[in-house]
Amino acid sequence: MTDKTKKSHAVHKAAILMAAVIFIFIWLSNVVQAQAATDYLGIPGPIGFQGTDHVLVWSSQASPDYTKQEYLSQGQTPDAYTDMVLVETLATLDSPENISARMVDALDQRKATDPLVNHAILRNDAQSEVILDFLLSSQTPDGERIIEWNAYRYTELPRDVPGILLLGISRRAYGDADAQTFMQELGQMRGEAINALATMPVPQPTR
Repeated sequence: MTDKTKKSHAVHKAAILMAAVIFIFIWLSNVVQAQAATDYLGIPGPIGFQGTDHVLVWSSQASPDYTKQEYLSQGQTPDAYTDMVLVETLATLDSPENISARMVDALDQRKATDPLVNHAILRNDAQSEVILDFLLSSQTPDGERIIEWNAYRYTELPRDVPGILLLGISRRAYGDADAQTFMQELGQMRGEAINALATMPVPQPTR
């Protein structure tokens, strides 16, 4: 494979990841159909985060190169969660820095229709990692307000195959009253959650 071909494949795979990541934006306004989750990555869970276990509830393998798995705490559902952990893997020659930069571009484009959008980036150059945290909003089909805050930790796959692993957390509030409380508490919650995300062991995919 030539360098030019490799670069073309890397760009294509990065585009797949962007399409999948932006899926969360669309999901804010749509109900996810319940289905049995397949553990494509060999990470069955539960995944512990800030003292709470999260179990695998939804998964997708959109291509042989891209896989996404979502984990929720007990009693929550994909279409009405308040606390989620997600793991994504992408086989690519691209870097965590470049993948996260494409996500920032998508967020900046969203600002035209969602004035609440905000984002920040933290870099760990020693480990070639990037943490992107961002805020956005939308509505349910019946007009209920949704506020969503996410933090995505991009790192290299912990194995010999070139690729990116995304370890993420997502928090939501529904309705005006809960959204107001959510925004008031976001500052403290954000700092604690990002620190926990940055220091937790990275899941080790076995597939």
